[in-house]
Amino acid sequence: MAARHRAFALAAVICSVLVAAPAVAAMRSATPDVSTHRAFQPVSSATTAFTYDESGVPQGATASVEAFYFGDGSTAVTLELRGLAPFRTYGAHAHVGACTAAPAGAGGHWHFPGTDGSVLEQREIWLDVTTDEQGYAKSVALRGDSIPDGDRPMSVVVHALPTDPSSGLAGGRLACVTVAF
Repeated sequence: MAARHRAFALAAVICSVLVAAPAVAAMRSATPDVSTHRAFQPVSSATTAFTYDESGVPQGATASVEAFYFGDGSTAVTLELRGLAPFRTYGAHAHVGACTAAPAGAGGHWHFPGTDGSVLEQREIWLDVTTDEQGYAKSVALRGDSIPDGDRPMSVVVHALPTDPSSGLAGGRLACVTVAF
């Protein structure tokens, strides 16, 4: 049974790589539709990139977010973080509101419209990362849906824990960067 489960998991990974390969190739040669690069600042001085817990996301750590909107209606979002603790996994998601001095100010996770019955991760933009020995990490979320005008996420929140796939929860909000999706 364990061998069958491993084979199924491997097949799922291969399929996702094959499906994602054209989008990743397109990203390499495309100019992003959205590009934000910010350094996290303490709540007292931040305007667009807030750190709520400097032990998790230190002042001066940076976030870069890019979004690519493809002609076939699909979307790719990248998150690149620098200056975090080494060898740590963080949850990260697109949220409905812009960042504020209050961690809850960005609201909840943003959902693609009309995807209520699909798998939770496919309804949202999850960008979980694990840092390397220098505190660097990058992730890519590829989705088959487009982000519609008038109903766009407004931020990416970095959470204290990896995302639980069944609930979407990822621990406390460590930091937030406002993004003009």
